[in-house]
Amino acid sequence: MSDFAEVTILQEGKELISLKANVEVPPGIVGGSIICRDQFGNAAVAIHGGNDNPAVGGGRLGLLNGPLFLFNPTGSFRVTIAAGDELENEDGGLIVLDAADDLQEPGPLGSHSAIFISAAKRSIVIHGPSGNATAELGPNGNLRLGGGETAGSLILRDSSGKERIKLQAGESNLKILAPDGKVIAELGTNGDLALGGGGKDGDLHLRSGSGSPRIILGADEMQFVIKNDTEDLVVIGGSAGEIFIKGNLRRQRITERSRKIDQDQTHDLFTVKQHGSYIVELSAGYSFADGGNSYIGFSYHRWKVFTLPDVPKPFTSIPLEAQVTSNFWEGVGPEFIQSGANVRLKIPKRAAVGFKVPNNIDDGTLSVRALYGSLLNF
Repeated sequence: MSDFAEVTILQEGKELISLKANVEVPPGIVGGSIICRDQFGNAAVAIHGGNDNPAVGGGRLGLLNGPLFLFNPTGSFRVTIAAGDELENEDGGLIVLDAADDLQEPGPLGSHSAIFISAAKRSIVIHGPSGNATAELGPNGNLRLGGGETAGSLILRDSSGKERIKLQAGESNLKILAPDGKVIAELGTNGDLALGGGGKDGDLHLRSGSGSPRIILGADEMQFVIKNDTEDLVVIGGSAGEIFIKGNLRRQRITERSRKIDQDQTHDLFTVKQHGSYIVELSAGYSFADGGNSYIGFSYHRWKVFTLPDVPKPFTSIPLEAQVTSNFWEGVGPEFIQSGANVRLKIPKRAAVGFKVPNNIDDGTLSVRALYGSLLNF
């Protein structure tokens, strides 16, 4: 067989196809080339075998202003690679990947395709079977997930594959998970921010422009702290329920609580593990008409209570005032009792009057003020 330097196919004197050696300078001939030209003599398709590195080998395929199509066995488009979309007057590479269940309706190139990558738009778009975009990475670095009957989610996993951060549009929340899968932080549907849980105590730190902590909310310490670079300025909370403000001579426990009450209840007020002095007030009353008769009753008590740790009887209650209508309470009336380390106020049932059932209290209030010491959250 004879050697030919080049084989050329002509039509009406115009070169359409040429087969020749692929020559790289250096090293010389590295493979074969097939070149197909258009009617203007431009190399529309060029296939080159080999390259200038014999150890690597390989080749390249070049198309001039034309797409590359890949079809499935039935002849349907599945992959399109092009230098741009002429109909949209766009000059930038694009890749279109089509799926069998894509929406088959007229539209711009890639508008309904499963995946559309456009250099001109600098974007990657994923469409659902309905043709609506379900995910998009845009030119400004924006990532959009969801839409097209699909709720977007972003899940970040650690190196072992465990989910650690979940952003879910369907549930309208952001969750941070511990390695065991328990939620340790969540921003929820109602705008609530929950920190802690799953074996972790939640803290909230607000920092200055230099990165120094200025406001700290600590769950484990039960404290709210405002500070400068060197010291705490305000501390609220802690196990003793303190309020500290810089400039005061000492930490101050300024605590007062009140709540509505009813008959037959028990409330833990303070602990005997601390020295404390408290003013406790209990006010209750009722009024009703029954069988043509009117009934009115009221009860007001005020005590001073001291807590004295490390003694046989760690609390003492001193009655300061009592104004009570006859037969208001069943038994001896309200009394203080100890339960473990806590001092409780036991409120008895209201005595029966007339024939009205049940024997409710219309209005009752319990108020406790700490002169020193701290209160429980009764």
